Parts: sequence; C-alpha cells; structure tokens
Amino acid sequence: MFRDPLSSTYDILAWGNFSAAHVTQVDTATIHALPAHVQTIVDRRWDEALARATEEGRRLFNALVYRLDDLRVHDGRMHISYGRTCYRDYAMTRGTCAAKPWANNPDPIGSAVIASTTDGFIPLGRRSRSADVNPGRYFTFGGFFDPEDVNESGNADIFQCAAREWKEETGLMISPDNLSLISVVYDLVHPHPEIGFFTRLQQSRKEISKSDWAAELDDLIFLQEVKLVDFARANADEFVDSLLGAIEAFGLSTMGDQKL
Repeated sequence: MFRDPLSSTYDILAWGNFSAAHVTQVDTATIHALPAHVQTIVDRRWDEALARATEEGRRLFNALVYRLDDLRVHDGRMHISYGRTCYRDYAMTRGTCAAKPWANNPDPIGSAVIASTTDGFIPLGRRSRSADVNPGRYFTFGGFFDPEDVNESGNADIFQCAAREWKEETGLMISPDNLSLISVVYDLVHPHPEIGFFTRLQQSRKEISKSDWAAELDDLIFLQEVKLVDFARANADEFVDSLLGAIEAFGLSTMGDQKL
C-alpha cells in the first residue's frame, strides 16, 4: 500500500472502518505511575501552573483519564486495552515525553470526530487562540477519554466519549452506533494517542452552522467531503497534528490504496 503522509508530526498506529461491535475494549484499571523523583517535579510544576491560571483568569483542573495500554488489530477486529493516568501528569511532562507510544509516557487517549452533513460537507473548526495547546489550529470535535464515558454495561467505551464530546461541543445528539472508528494516531508533537471517528450526520450544513459550536471554537468552516484531504495537505501547518493523521486514515478508508 502506498502511503503519502500529510505530515511527519504523527504516526498512524492503526486505521480501518470499525463499528463498535468490531472493537473489543478492556479496562485493566492499571494506574500509570511516574518515577518518584519525576512526580515530585510534576507536583511542583502543577502548583505553579494553578497559581498562574488563577492570576490569568483561566480554568485549569486535574482529572482522571484513560490511557492506551495496548492496541492490536486481528481478523477484522480491533482490541484496545486501557489503563489510567491523569491530566496533571500529562500536561506537566508532555514537553519531555519521548515521541513514541507506550514508553513511560502518560499517554492519555484523545478523540476526534470527522462528521459529514446530509449535503456532503465536513465541519472544521478553529480552536480558541487562548487554548493551552494548538491555539488557533483547525480541529473537529473531541477531547480526552475519561471515566464517565461508559456504555450501558458500565464498561469503558471510547465510542461513548466521542458521542459525549460531540454533544458538549455542538449541543446535538449523536448515537455511538452511528460512529465508525477509523484511526488510532500518535501525536508526536504533544505525545499521546488519539482515536478518530467518522459519522454521517442527520443534519445539513445550515443546521450544524446554527448549533452551539461557538462555545468551543473561534470559527467554523465547511469543506466538501471530497476536498477534505486536499485542503489538509495544502494547510497542514494550520491543523492539529493528530487530526492530520485521522484525515489521512479517512482518505485511506474512502479511497482504498490510492494516493491521497
């Protein structure tokens, strides 16, 4: 297969078109621990960061999040194992993390949803320019995978995470059953994995433009679905790096083995 990456700032760990029924998810409940001397430094840096945030009127808080422990694809199924880490440990160490997965990194899992409207457009937002990470860059909708993201059986479910983030950032409902997992991408700039999804919406471009997206984004544009990959290639420096990987995977899954 010929791959023409959109950038060198990410690695695609897996790609395809997996429904929730074809993804096995296991929560090992393993807590990722930093070495004691590193934890001491992290705690001090966090206290300093909290003080700065208070002075600047910014909101900063710690939270438990799932991390990627293991990933395998076999016989048309994806198998993912989750452990636990926290946002504090990630935020205070990401500048020193190795640019590779599953070393000693906290590796919290992020999510990103690429959605297509009924009239064939992809909504693409600009992150707030006051954001701590990737300010002003193009992104879609998503966020970190945390313990509230469970299915009806009470099990950790990344599909629930994607659906929750979509609801929080647009005010619109989306069913996890209508999501396809298309990628697991490792961000080499802010080292952590991100799981990408694709869905076909029940709303038009006009309806999405009237949703509550402005609470999370500075701007929202719409691209024709068939032009997404070319736009990302032409404007790669303006994109969140992990989203570039998801878009590349989207192109692979929709174009087969063709050059993007």
